[in-house]
Amino acid sequence: MKTFRLLRLDHLVIDTEDLPGALDFYAKLPGVRIFVEKGRGVARIGQQKINIHQYPPTLSPVALHPATGHQVFCLEYAGIPEPFQEYFLRTAAGKAAAGIGEFFVKDPDGNRIGIGCGRSFPGHLPRIECLALLASDMEASLRFYSDMLGMEVVPSDNGCLCKLGMGTIRLVAKSDELVGGAGDFCLITDTDIEAVLRELAGAPLVPGLGIVRRQGALGPMRSVYLRDPEGNLVEIAEYERGEKRMLA
Repeated sequence: MKTFRLLRLDHLVIDTEDLPGALDFYAKLPGVRIFVEKGRGVARIGQQKINIHQYPPTLSPVALHPATGHQVFCLEYAGIPEPFQEYFLRTAAGKAAAGIGEFFVKDPDGNRIGIGCGRSFPGHLPRIECLALLASDMEASLRFYSDMLGMEVVPSDNGCLCKLGMGTIRLVAKSDELVGGAGDFCLITDTDIEAVLRELAGAPLVPGLGIVRRQGALGPMRSVYLRDPEGNLVEIAEYERGEKRMLA
């Protein structure tokens, strides 16, 4: 049984063939702030972010099979943001009245983004609620996320849900949209990263890296990288002390 704890998704990486177009699209989503950092775009969403890289990728490490337009993830808002009110009132009046609902939009590269609307309460920030990954070998993926990373797994339509704080990673057995090994994302732990690395002895770590310093959504952090059975790049990171107080 793993002793380190994974708290939430910190950020994910998407590749684009049109960086200005992608930045313009994400800038129009409610609650998203856009800036450019070290030649890549960053879409900040509450206490998380999406790193938007020009394709083909030049930064290292990268997903085993990087691809444009093959990401599926969901953003959740408190209530219904104004740009989406017409849609929900027209097509999902019952759900909107109850404060819930979801529909999908696509960015310029073709990534599919679910827009979810939950019940509103003070201080609720928009967040990345779910990330979908293709798992062509479901048993191997479940061993990785459940046994190796210690995530709680529950069955779902066409796959399984791996619980991660208030969010989830959805493992999908079959998909016409997802590309195996194209995922690239970061999970936050509150355990010392040295202890995490010791527990991951024998895991499929990216060779030659060890513990590296990175910049997360909330500031400096230290990370280790490994690959799941599909080839997705999984970063596990611990925020440095000054940022840990913001994780609650």
